[in-house]
Amino acid sequence: MLEALKYGFSNYFNFAGTTGRRLFWFWVLGIFVIAFILSLIDVFVIDPALGVPSTGEDAQNPLAWLFALFTIIPNIAMGVRRLRDAGYSPWLILLGLIPFVNLVLIYFYVQPTKAGSEL
Repeated sequence: MLEALKYGFSNYFNFAGTTGRRLFWFWVLGIFVIAFILSLIDVFVIDPALGVPSTGEDAQNPLAWLFALFTIIPNIAMGVRRLRDAGYSPWLILLGLIPFVNLVLIYFYVQPTKAGSEL
């Protein structure tokens, strides 16, 4: 998982090439684990220190928000490279902007590597 995180952050703006299925899903797992840990720190440490509610509409969660902003570009880059590796057009990443239709991306992400998939 650490290798996938290193790879993802070292290729922060790299939209060329491909990313294998295993590396991609370890990236997703690593990002999820980090976001979960940061959310716990927000709820139990940061929010009480700031005097804001930890849940509900007024919850702040600044660490989780900063991490989400920091990882937008590498998440998109990994998705584009994974789509290319599976033999699909990288432009399909735009499906992520459409609610509920974005779930179709999961189908594309789990597809095996196609031979000659460099589009």
